[in-house]
Amino acid sequence: MCADAHLRGFPREHMKYIALRKLNYIHDHLRMVKDRGSRRNQTALNIITELGAESTAHGLSKVATSIKTKRKVMWALLVIVGFTAATLQLSLLVKKYLQFSVVEVSEMKTGMPVEFPAVTICNIQAISLTKIKHQMERRHSKVVDWFKFQQCSRFGEQQIRMESTQAFFENLNSEAMASGHDINDILLHCRFNQHKCNASKFTHFFDGQNYFNCYTFNSKRLAEKILIQATGPEYGLSVVIALDNDDPPLGAYGLYDINNNIAHSAGLRVQVHAPNTMPSPVDHGFDIPPGFSSSVGLKAVINTRLPYPYGNCTNELLYKDSHYSNTIFACLQLCKQEKVIKKCKCKSSGLPDLQNRNLSYCGSMKNWREIFEKMDCEDIGGHDGATKQRKNYFLLPDLKCEQDMLRQLANDRKAYNYLRDHVTQYEELYNDPEAHAEKLYHTNINLTERQRLIRASTLIHQNLIRLNIYLEDLNVVEFKQSAAYEIEDLFADIGGTLGLWMGISVLTIMELIELVIQLIILLFNSEKKIPQPNDPVPNGPFHGMMDQNDHYDPYNKRSDFESFDKAEYYKPMSDLPEDSPV
Repeated sequence: MCADAHLRGFPREHMKYIALRKLNYIHDHLRMVKDRGSRRNQTALNIITELGAESTAHGLSKVATSIKTKRKVMWALLVIVGFTAATLQLSLLVKKYLQFSVVEVSEMKTGMPVEFPAVTICNIQAISLTKIKHQMERRHSKVVDWFKFQQCSRFGEQQIRMESTQAFFENLNSEAMASGHDINDILLHCRFNQHKCNASKFTHFFDGQNYFNCYTFNSKRLAEKILIQATGPEYGLSVVIALDNDDPPLGAYGLYDINNNIAHSAGLRVQVHAPNTMPSPVDHGFDIPPGFSSSVGLKAVINTRLPYPYGNCTNELLYKDSHYSNTIFACLQLCKQEKVIKKCKCKSSGLPDLQNRNLSYCGSMKNWREIFEKMDCEDIGGHDGATKQRKNYFLLPDLKCEQDMLRQLANDRKAYNYLRDHVTQYEELYNDPEAHAEKLYHTNINLTERQRLIRASTLIHQNLIRLNIYLEDLNVVEFKQSAAYEIEDLFADIGGTLGLWMGISVLTIMELIELVIQLIILLFNSEKKIPQPNDPVPNGPFHGMMDQNDHYDPYNKRSDFESFDKAEYYKPMSDLPEDSPV
């Protein structure tokens, strides 16, 4: 029915050719699409071959232009070997760059003002003898109870630690801090850069392990950067410090303590460091003896380090709520404190104290005073049976006597009351040389006045210190870090490697980009879809002979093929009617 409607108006003798014409057209159209795909593949291959022959990469051009197969294979293998070697060497270069190695160079800078450093001073004797005497005179003093508790107790391997000033602070805390030295009491004179200064120019720093109260000049927390443009003691810091040693017990200073390399002496511990950095006098300081004027000349040195990824330097503060900037040593100390807290659930008084950590000190003994009140120290010290019960071992009397005496002379203050009565009469004589004493006798000074002057000289010699710190050179030596292998070095080595193994340069890479662009253009310009059997027949040479809505279905035979005559189809062209469209 549809075929009759479609062929209405055509001569009857031509109807048998309609279905065949449709079939021939679809066949020719599919063959034309196939030819187009073949030509497209052939065109892409031609583009690759053409650009390969023109490539500046030596091996690739040989592969593209070689006629003989053996020659092509040989050059292809050489290209693969060169590519492999270049890849390995490039990986080593990238690995070298990612190490971020540095080199250090020095540079001398002149003609510029120099920043004055921070100066931290500590009394080597952490506890003020004057304040301790006042504490000892009080009844039921916590300090006195602690000393008695130490004498009545044994701590095994921790005995030395529990007898130290560190344990004194950890167990008494506020009382220990109050027994330290006050800057307002010990600073007798201060002068900086030809101007007077006072205690307000110093900031407090507490060292709970060795020195207790320390004080820092030019910590940068109180003022801006201090620049010095002249050298010499007149333009530096000069201070006179009193050691609070007006009446020291005999044997208090000058004796060597085998259990402590720092305490048991007199003088100042001084550290010169960068402003706004955490002091560490026990690790980086030096001692100044009493009775002398000590001068320290400085030369400025600047260390400039690279930030991440070349190192772990940062401009941040040491920790939150801290006034100090980061230094390598301070970071290590802080890390140690964090490790102690994590492992032991307590903090060390000899390391930086982290804020907002309500933790006790590792050396503190809880309820020690309650334990002490229950102890019978008099019986322990006076009866042999109780002594054996406390120490839990037997003692040889002679050896015990020797050990007790050596311990008293080396560590204890008990010998003071015994020795003082015997040596007071000789004190004025052995402190002065004979020549000085003879000079005093020949002057018109009575004996009482001589003794007073001698005592004054002795007091000054044992108790006062003058310290001068200044710049002796305005030339600044800067040690500066620089990258040992920078990004431009990496690019240069990459270019050398590619040129050595494959003859590739930046222009060769541009040729590769050109090839990719041409292939993309070729892909988008080709036909995107091959016609399917059910697709509508596009406009063609037989468009006028076929309806636009007519579709050819090769799987459903039309009735037109039933009347198809092969003999009629294969007639010569001359036998066709004159009005035949074929």
